[in-house]
Amino acid sequence: VSEGAIVDEIHRTYAENWVTQIIRLYHEGNLVEVEWVVGPIPVADGVGKEVIARYTTSIDNKGIFYTDSNGRQMMERELNYQPTHEINITEPVAQNYYPVNAKILIK
Repeated sequence: VSEGAIVDEIHRTYAENWVTQIIRLYHEGNLVEVEWVVGPIPVADGVGKEVIARYTTSIDNKGIFYTDSNGRQMMERELNYQPTHEINITEPVAQNYYPVNAKILIK
């Protein structure tokens, strides 16, 4: 943990040093920044791996959140909903995974 005048940082290491994370808590405003570095991912064990970040909050956002679209624009998302087709909630976790290249936000 590193405390500064503008921001505090927490540095974490996971998975035998191939996943690292920096969490920045800014003193001004309601802003948390998370930076991940993944790799090299070990493959010698022959076991496939997926690296994800799962965030949980008590913010009442009515299931609405926003993700980037390849770093170009923000896309509105809704929990358990797809605008192009009706979904059958048989995989509630997997059906709500979204690729995030640059940012995700909740209003």
